[in-house]
Amino acid sequence: MAGKMSLRPGFERRIRKIVGGEHVQDSPEDMICYGYDATSETGIPDLVVHPGSRDEVVSIVKEAAAGKIPLVPRGAGTGLSGGALANRGGIVLHFDRMNSILGLDVENQKAVVQPGVINGDFKDAVAHHGLFYPPDPGSTRVCTLGGNIAENAGGAYGSRYGVTGDYVLGLEAVLATGEVLRTGSTARRDVAGYDLTRLLVGSEGTLAVITEATLRLIQAPRARSAAFFSFSDFSDALAAVRAIGAEGLEAAALEIMDRTTLECLDRYLPGRLPVSAAVLLVELHGSSDDCVAGMLDQAVAAATSNGGETVKTAQNESCEDFWEWRRAVSPSLGQVAASKIGEDICVPVGNIGLMHEMITAISKRYDLRIAVFGHVGDGNLHPNILTDRRDPTAMMRTEEAISELFRAAVELGGTISGEHGIGITKSAYMSMMRDPVSLGMMAAIKKVFDPEGILNPGKILQ
Repeated sequence: MAGKMSLRPGFERRIRKIVGGEHVQDSPEDMICYGYDATSETGIPDLVVHPGSRDEVVSIVKEAAAGKIPLVPRGAGTGLSGGALANRGGIVLHFDRMNSILGLDVENQKAVVQPGVINGDFKDAVAHHGLFYPPDPGSTRVCTLGGNIAENAGGAYGSRYGVTGDYVLGLEAVLATGEVLRTGSTARRDVAGYDLTRLLVGSEGTLAVITEATLRLIQAPRARSAAFFSFSDFSDALAAVRAIGAEGLEAAALEIMDRTTLECLDRYLPGRLPVSAAVLLVELHGSSDDCVAGMLDQAVAAATSNGGETVKTAQNESCEDFWEWRRAVSPSLGQVAASKIGEDICVPVGNIGLMHEMITAISKRYDLRIAVFGHVGDGNLHPNILTDRRDPTAMMRTEEAISELFRAAVELGGTISGEHGIGITKSAYMSMMRDPVSLGMMAAIKKVFDPEGILNPGKILQ
């Protein structure tokens, strides 16, 4: 937990004048509330400020820069790597007031949004116009688009449709100097100079404070079908995934849950899914009900030929029930252990089976239950370690297991983070992932954008 820092005399008064006193919080109780995210880490700010416009953000940044006070942008606090925590004190900029869809261009399939717009609300808004915004984090009904951009969040639809960065056409952001930077354009193609948009996406608020985004949309699928398949062996589920692809089916989502995950889910939602070695959730998108029904028949045949048993099928709106069960996985894990640490790795799809075997071996070696689930279509797995933070011995084993998990992912050609970002929880492992030249280049870029180091310090790079 970070200690309080000393704010300059008159600083808070000037901030209150910028945004209005009712939009500044400084009580110890409020600071504790904003000192947490979806991890178990803490970082207590000195002040929480709720700006209402870009100009207010500019003024706040200038005040912070003058006093070299850390600024931490925050959306809904659903992050899983500590990116929104004020681990060095300072100011949390909470964007709940900047929550408007500023423009929707149906013909050109794009929208302009403020960072505080909720992902799920945005999806619903564009769906009324027959459009679709695919990035779909597990916290979609709570998380914000600004936070998604900061983390380059993905989700279940990533294997077919891509991740957040694939839908960002341009950004408006405030630099550490208070200058306003505008990147990209509203065109679908733009190669005019360095791609600053892509640089800012996934930078976790360490390079600039995003105040507006222009997002690309696509035509909404006209029909959906989905199915749950159960397998007696994890490797059979992976064989089914390959067979579905060999059928020429480009699944919108391919989700996997292993036995440990299913045991926990069954305690939380009894009887919904069988407790088997693996369950696979497949969703398919198409142009008509007949189209997706035929695709589903192909998927069933592919799964059955690889030892799969069809548990349930659904079409169109009924598919949402399946996703409610899938989204219940994380809270179910939290009910069977004193603590859970959710990790996020990604390996080449062909190495998923070997990665799962290595996770199983790590689980046995350190005497820890590890539940594995995730987006099997693109190799993004979420090993969740069930542990007890109150037990120093258990946490020592947990830290060693995490290190081995990351090392295994890298050895298999993968990464230590597929969609959750680096934040503070993974910064110590960056040298495992990137060589000294790359890390030096990242540090140099950070210095150019933020010479005084006030923008979300301590994140990504130690």
